[in-house]
Amino acid sequence: MPISYGSEHCDHRLVEWVPPAEGASNLARNYRMREHTIGSAYFLYSDRLPGRTDYAAETRRRFDTYAEEWTAQTSHLSVLGRRLMHPSYQKIIGLGRDALPLILSRLLSRPDHWFWALRSISGEDPVRPEDVGTFDAMRDAWIRWGRKRGLVR
Repeated sequence: MPISYGSEHCDHRLVEWVPPAEGASNLARNYRMREHTIGSAYFLYSDRLPGRTDYAAETRRRFDTYAEEWTAQTSHLSVLGRRLMHPSYQKIIGLGRDALPLILSRLLSRPDHWFWALRSISGEDPVRPEDVGTFDAMRDAWIRWGRKRGLVR
């Protein structure tokens, strides 16, 4: 089963709740699931409910809508902070990890300031300190990061 997490865009059904162990992470304390095929290893996963629209297509539709709104309404702004705090950009971050391949693909085809969203969603920053502020180097670092994880070609 795929490893996933809760979001406002998908129905989830818990499968065999396992009480949290002492010293577990916050995430594990809140949502601990047993994957039978792995023995005693624990995973967080969901079982999507039947009858839902295709989740990937819905995520892409939302992403495209938010990205177009964000670009149209903020491309003229010179203050990057105002662009990043725009509601559409924040909604993209709210899509979570499912948005990572979409952001990376957009970064390749139509470069823009996606670095804050990538950092916020992934919890990582592959950009070397000496490259911070150099758009092309930052873009290249994130594309390498995405390729290494199979998120972008």
